[in-house]
Amino acid sequence: MQLKELGEKALIDILDKRFSQTDPRVIKGIGDDCAVTIPSSGKVLLSSTDTLTEEIHFSLTYTPAKLLGRKLVNVSVSDIIAMGGTPQFILLSITMPSTIDEGFITELYRGVKEACSESNMVLIGGNMSSTPSEGSIVLTSTILGEASRDEVIYRSGAAPGEAIYVTGTVGTSYLGLIGLQDDGPSAITRSPYRNSVARHLDPKPRTKIARTIARKGLATSMMDTSDGLAIDLATLAEASQVGATVETILLPISSEMQSYLKKENEDLQLPLRGGEDYELLFTAKEEHKEEITLLAEQSGIEITRIGLTEKLNKDSKSNNVRFLQNNGTELKIKNKGFDHYK
Repeated sequence: MQLKELGEKALIDILDKRFSQTDPRVIKGIGDDCAVTIPSSGKVLLSSTDTLTEEIHFSLTYTPAKLLGRKLVNVSVSDIIAMGGTPQFILLSITMPSTIDEGFITELYRGVKEACSESNMVLIGGNMSSTPSEGSIVLTSTILGEASRDEVIYRSGAAPGEAIYVTGTVGTSYLGLIGLQDDGPSAITRSPYRNSVARHLDPKPRTKIARTIARKGLATSMMDTSDGLAIDLATLAEASQVGATVETILLPISSEMQSYLKKENEDLQLPLRGGEDYELLFTAKEEHKEEITLLAEQSGIEITRIGLTEKLNKDSKSNNVRFLQNNGTELKIKNKGFDHYK
């Protein structure tokens, strides 16, 4: 049954039943003009919003509705944890053609519910609207989290002489997108890059690592890699007013990416530009080196030291973030990462 036949009230009833409010943090959730929640004593509020637009951030040609629902939640979770917080509540704004069928909505919200449960988070409301029959689907998430004031990690806290770290691997999600564009839906199971495909369709926020970093005060600055390592590191460096040098030989590259680069005779431009990894990019003082190494061992997730921050050269007309190759030459990044308006 399509949405235009189902009707808005019936759709809200379906969501109300699927997301019944029994969480003690929620006084009233879906069903009123506003949700009513109970804030934690002594915590600061963290809030963020993200939008996924059809044919910009996803394509229904190769994106299952359930995984789209999971991604809608987890890209926002990544923002909260990247600042040392804990996600609490989420609101969703769903805009789509009335010709979309009920099955798509059911699977979308199945993914939303799964992702919310994994982060111990509650869907407390949002909005639904329609577009013309040929219009794009637009999905917006607004997430609310909390943190102790002294555990919030900003992008602006780095100082010269600190180590630069990144979790996981770089460019993996972008390789997954390439696999999907080349092979369509079959890439999920048949692509030689299917692990990368899985990472693109279903990103996993580094929640436990982020919370440990925040609790132990291991990072001086932190953000997630949503737009690509090159542009995200430049963003962090600018916010902290520092320079940065990355040794490209240290970059954590997946075996699938290594195979692709060799096959296509590509350099490291692609993994440095590729976005939507949702890994943690952070800086730390040298005194925390052993603790960070231990955290990587205990979590089973790579945390790689890739470079150092430097004093900002304000007189320099060139970029203050450099990517140095083995031979000592600088790798010039032609297109640094994702930009919605380019």
